[in-house]
Amino acid sequence: MTDQEILTIREEFPLLHHQLYLNNCSLGALPKRSTQYIQHFLDLWNEGGTEAWKEWFPQLQRIKDLLSPILSASSRDIALSPNVSTALTMVASMVAPLFPKRPKVVVSELDFPTTVYQWLVKKPLGVEVVVVKSRDGLTIDLDDWAKAIDTDTALVATGHVFYLTSAIQDIETLAQIAHDKGALIAIDGYHAVGTFPLQLHQSHVDFYVGGVLKWLLGGPGTAFLWTPEHIRRAFPPTVASWLGSKEPFAFHNTRWEPADDATQLEFGTPPVQALYQAQGGLEIINQVGLETIRQRHLTLSRRLLQQTAHLPLRLHSPIDDEKRGGMVLFETQRAHEIVQQLAQQHVIIDERPGLLRISPHFYNTEDEIDQFVEYLTALLAK
Repeated sequence: MTDQEILTIREEFPLLHHQLYLNNCSLGALPKRSTQYIQHFLDLWNEGGTEAWKEWFPQLQRIKDLLSPILSASSRDIALSPNVSTALTMVASMVAPLFPKRPKVVVSELDFPTTVYQWLVKKPLGVEVVVVKSRDGLTIDLDDWAKAIDTDTALVATGHVFYLTSAIQDIETLAQIAHDKGALIAIDGYHAVGTFPLQLHQSHVDFYVGGVLKWLLGGPGTAFLWTPEHIRRAFPPTVASWLGSKEPFAFHNTRWEPADDATQLEFGTPPVQALYQAQGGLEIINQVGLETIRQRHLTLSRRLLQQTAHLPLRLHSPIDDEKRGGMVLFETQRAHEIVQQLAQQHVIIDERPGLLRISPHFYNTEDEIDQFVEYLTALLAK
């Protein structure tokens, strides 16, 4: 993107006018058009009452159609969910019949807690959670995954990009390792989706979950579960909702006929306002393009690494561009103090225990990176 194109797209985001905002992996900036879509949702409700549903229900398909190119996947294989925890609950229901003979779920010590909790709570049901350790604190070696996955493993559940390090996992190779042992694989893509191109239709992954809260600029309330048709046929869910049935408005209550597509994996009445809210960000991501976004992320993260090389911070992310996602993390025992003091100056980053996490997006500029480093340098000098 040219400097002028960046300045033009920044006009979509009022937040950027009063904050130096580098915390996009926690919450993306709100586009102006999303505010307009939310108002449209409210107007439909206010003016039509129940007639609003005639417009509201098609919004689910609009969001799936916008997610489709981002995931490089058919919209028929995308189910919407209010959050990833709910999406993983659906995955758990599909995998559950495997547990009597294959009781193991393999995760890593670097995964986000939600990805792990779903399986830990199933210990009373006989599920054994195996946690793979990291050799370097940044990622998990494929050989260590291979050692942990065996013929007792029902599922491998892990992240695409680790939230504590920004390391990108090779999910295609990991999927092959899992399948070689007869296991399924579920990937949490929340920290990846919207930062680089995905090819889910050829990834060999069985389940991929994510949401629009972060890099997709859609706020809370909209997440998704992608899973291909052959997996849905082989492992049908053991939980259901009336809107997941083939003919929801026929109101059958004596038989279950699932919808022909991934709609069968959706739970209950959808959070419609969140779907309108999500539309603006998804449109912008598609407009800018994931190849462009990836190059912008690399440009900004390289700048950040160059400008901070002299500071008393230890990098806690891969140095190799190809292995690093959209975030950059640094180790410091002053993380909480630094984040709070930066916020007082309207400079917004995030912290995790002992870590600073900086996550610029495509609309951030190199000048903003330089300004951030100036603020950070001054604080570290105190």
